[in-house]
Amino acid sequence: MNIAIIGFGKLGKKIAGLIEQDNQLHLGLTINSNNVADMTAENFKDIDVAIEISGPNFAFGNLSKLAEFKIPTVCGSTGWTSLLTEAKALFTKNDTGFLYASNFSLGMNIFFEMNKRLAKLMERQDFKVKIDEVHHMHKIDKPSGTSLTIANGIIRNHKGYDGWKLSEDGPRPVELPINAIREGEVNGDHTVTYESEYETLSMFHSATDRVVFAQGAVTAAKWINGKNGIYSMNDVIGL
Repeated sequence: MNIAIIGFGKLGKKIAGLIEQDNQLHLGLTINSNNVADMTAENFKDIDVAIEISGPNFAFGNLSKLAEFKIPTVCGSTGWTSLLTEAKALFTKNDTGFLYASNFSLGMNIFFEMNKRLAKLMERQDFKVKIDEVHHMHKIDKPSGTSLTIANGIIRNHKGYDGWKLSEDGPRPVELPINAIREGEVNGDHTVTYESEYETLSMFHSATDRVVFAQGAVTAAKWINGKNGIYSMNDVIGL
């Protein structure tokens, strides 16, 4: 199975390392800012699956080309998802598989499902909820794609909130506050906290090594190989 990696930063290199360790996989192509001209149908003719992790500024353009090339694609870029519906439509139009995940880790995808359930349980209780996230100082998007997935899970299951806001934007009672911190080399910490006058309930997830995202991306790439349609990590994990 030949895999192309689009976006070859720290995560891309982690993914490449895992591919090299797997006898059933081969790294057929890498695309970064230095060789964007190699993003051609000819270069992708022997590629089975692409992993797109270029970041918010280039993701949609890359996905448009991958859909045109009919390459089943796993995308983990965040900060561009206002165009996610359009991207899905392109892959559907070209009868090609597409999987988007704001976070590839097994633990976080289970967290997403627990978060939805907890929001339903808390809807009629006298608790206020907030999201806290900490990421490395190099992360471009704020809040993180993971925080947005968490926030949307709460908003869709808790009638007390109709949107989200960054905490720094000031108080807005019907909008879920997200406190997004950028410091050091933190791989990703996310906390959902419900507070009432006399008690606090929280869920916390920490990615202690970026390899967890690489493992999830490779697992998703193996899973989507040969498939058409639109998928998520829930399909891969079986949630």
